[in-house]
Amino acid sequence: MTERHPLHDGWTLHVDADPLGLVPERVRAALPIPATVPGVVHTDLLAAGVIPDPYLDRNELELDWIGRVAWRYELDFVADPQPDQQHELAFDGLDTVATVDLNGARIAQTENMHRRYQMRVTDQLRSGTNRLTVRFASAM
Repeated sequence: MTERHPLHDGWTLHVDADPLGLVPERVRAALPIPATVPGVVHTDLLAAGVIPDPYLDRNELELDWIGRVAWRYELDFVADPQPDQQHELAFDGLDTVATVDLNGARIAQTENMHRRYQMRVTDQLRSGTNRLTVRFASAM
C-alpha cells in the first residue's frame, strides 16, 4: 500500500533571479510571502497585498514584470523515512521551465506543464527537516 503525504501547506515565495531589477521595492520588501500550492505567483502576490488585481482595468500591463522574473517556492517539511521503503515526490504539473531540489540536490528539471512528474527521492530524503525548492525560470 502506498502512503501519501500531501505537501500543500507551508510554502513561501521568493524572487530567484531579477537581473534587470524589475521587482518593485514594495514587493521585494514583503518577500518571502506565504504561497498557495498549487497556485501561481500573481495570486500569491495579490493575496499578500503587494500588487493590484491583475484582472482589473489595465493592471495586467503594469504587472508584466512578473513574467520576466525567476521565482522560487520553498517548503520545509518533516519526514521519518524508513530504510526499507522507497520514497517519491509527485507533481501534477510544474509550469513551463522548472527545477526541483531536495535538500540541495537536483532531483528534476522540467519543461512541460502538461504532465505529471514523479521522482524517486529515497537517497535525498532525510529524517527530520527537509527543504524542497522549486525554481521557475522566467517565461520570457
